[in-house]
Amino acid sequence: MVFNFVRGYVYVTSACNYRCSHCFIRSDKKYIKPEEIDIELVRQFIDDFGSNFKSINFTGEGNPILARNIKDIIRLSKMRVDTVSINTRGYINPDLLDYFKIMGVIVYYSIDWYGEKADSEMRYDGLWEQQINTLKEMLKRKIRVAVRSTIMRDNFGDVLQLIRMVENLRLRGHDIVIEIMPYLPYNNTNNTPTIDQIKLITTICLNKDFTRLLTPWWTCIYPYFRDKASKWWHKHDRICEAGREYGRIAIKQDGTILPCPFETRPVGKYIRQYGSYYIDKTKVKIELDRYLNETRVDEKCEKCTFGSICKGCRVIDSIGEKQICPIPEMWR
Repeated sequence: MVFNFVRGYVYVTSACNYRCSHCFIRSDKKYIKPEEIDIELVRQFIDDFGSNFKSINFTGEGNPILARNIKDIIRLSKMRVDTVSINTRGYINPDLLDYFKIMGVIVYYSIDWYGEKADSEMRYDGLWEQQINTLKEMLKRKIRVAVRSTIMRDNFGDVLQLIRMVENLRLRGHDIVIEIMPYLPYNNTNNTPTIDQIKLITTICLNKDFTRLLTPWWTCIYPYFRDKASKWWHKHDRICEAGREYGRIAIKQDGTILPCPFETRPVGKYIRQYGSYYIDKTKVKIELDRYLNETRVDEKCEKCTFGSICKGCRVIDSIGEKQICPIPEMWR
């Protein structure tokens, strides 16, 4: 059975060296036992699901650069796909930066607070200085960087300053963009940005060619992806990439398969037999079909200005009533 996914996401490790105040993964857990993905599991995942991968992103429940085998995983992935990227923050040692440069890794670099405020909010002394120095080192090496900021109710001013910082760097000729993602309230609605904040950030983003709004609903308003999606799927389909042909698929450290890196509902899991990893792809296909066909569309989506383009995000259904899509409120 051949799957036609074009984007793969790999949860590399659950180890993390930060205690971010807004982290939904560790909000109710004092300690998570670090778990790294086996490189052979990555290899099998690509063999089973990635015959048409165009890109692989290393993400997860922790900081991917802490994985002891991260270089090997990058090397393996670069042998299979053209584009490899990694999500991380804070200090990156020079040796790993040099490796990123050699392997052409794109770095999605998380910065959510501007200035020393980052130290207290991320509960890590000296974080802001680390971030700025590491950013300079990446730009000096001409590594492609996308600053990734999570907008929350109380860091709105910080995000505006980060946009200005990236704009100034671009004016100086650096290959850098900024992507802004509203906080997903999996367990805390207090961090959700207001509709007015989202609307203003979106207006700023859509008026600058170096930035875009990245959210589970971003396909509604990001023309580049919208135009590509119209060629992939029937015009009456949802643009949502989760678990569909020419869309995305993700794997966690323990072998769990997710239809989207934002999703919490699994569609299958690898088991280890006689030293090798195995998954029933027929069962995965059945679960994916069920996921794609049975995930409800929010009633607001049917009345949305962008209803003919988006048709609704499946992730919203899995995180329940705590999630409100801002798009209908922004342009109703």
